[in-house]
Amino acid sequence: MVTVITMVKNEPELLPYFVRYHAWLFGYESIIILDNGSSEEFKNELRQYALLGCTVLEEFDKKIHFENKGDILLHIFDKYRNSRGVLLPLDVDEFVVFGEASNYFVDKRLIRKFFKVLPPGAYKVNKRLKNDLFNPPACYINPAKPGKVFLKDCRVVHMHMGYHYASAKATKCNPAGISYLEFHNRPLDKLKKAAEEKMRGRETQALTSQSRGNHLDPYFDLTPETYKQRLADESSNKIIVDNFEECLRALGFDSLPW
Repeated sequence: MVTVITMVKNEPELLPYFVRYHAWLFGYESIIILDNGSSEEFKNELRQYALLGCTVLEEFDKKIHFENKGDILLHIFDKYRNSRGVLLPLDVDEFVVFGEASNYFVDKRLIRKFFKVLPPGAYKVNKRLKNDLFNPPACYINPAKPGKVFLKDCRVVHMHMGYHYASAKATKCNPAGISYLEFHNRPLDKLKKAAEEKMRGRETQALTSQSRGNHLDPYFDLTPETYKQRLADESSNKIIVDNFEECLRALGFDSLPW
């Protein structure tokens, strides 16, 4: 069984895409959502997903829970699944797709088979496709982005809050076949709002390259022009995930998240 776990706070635009897509892949019962202190209006939305079969946990509502979400997800995986099956920790803007090299697409059968036949262990997905906000539906690979870990039938004692590494003896990097399509590049106002929320309570003035959240600091100085140029500089290797939009339309969506 694949268990998709995410921690969210007030993500009304992305969460419907995230839940409906991964429920189509793995079933509503495969999804565990940790609410990190959302508004009451958004909590009511989360409760609707619980009625559909998702597990929704509201007790992880403090900043300290967000800072330690990697280890919290390990605890939840052990509590609800006895650390059996696949633990797939994802951010709410991340979607599992199939493919490698320059050929990426959505195939429910192949994705499910991939996880079924995968040997036990800790794995790192390095193929992370970022959406090209100004040229949808194109995306691109940013090689500077660190990989993200997932587990199968494997217990570890620590996982990084961004899921970039885990305390496993050997982490197998980049298993062929699985990639993440990430809608990280939001409209600028939404990007700054999300960054501000993540940085709340941190000392942004004293950030270093090792500080938590240091990658968010430059967002606050972006203008529409510099933001567009930044993405243009990153996205020289344009990629299309075949049939992703078609899949979303089949699930009831009229467009990409943004």
